[in-house]
Amino acid sequence: MTDQIYQLKEKVFIEAFDDGALVLRLVDRSIFQFNLTALKVLELTDGAHSIEDIAGSIASTFSISEEEAAMDIAELYAQLRNEELIESITELKKEC
Repeated sequence: MTDQIYQLKEKVFIEAFDDGALVLRLVDRSIFQFNLTALKVLELTDGAHSIEDIAGSIASTFSISEEEAAMDIAELYAQLRNEELIESITELKKEC
C-alpha cells in the first residue's frame, strides 16, 4: 500500500506554526492539531507523493528507517481518513 497517493480534501486548510500545525475542515469548522512530524507529512500530502516517497523524506529528516516511517504514515493517514481530511488519489482515478 506504499504506492497510495493522497491529497487534502477540498475545503481543508493547514496553518503551520513552529511546533506543529492546525488543520481546519471548513465544512463543519472543525480544527485539528498536529505535531511537526505530522505537519511534514501533511505538506507532502499533495496528490503527487506516494506514501513510499513521503516515508523516504520522513526517514531522512528524522533519522528513522523507511519501514518505520511508512508504518507511522499509514497510521496517521488512517486517522486523517477517519476525520475526512484526506482522500486517495489512487482510488479517485480508479473510479473514473
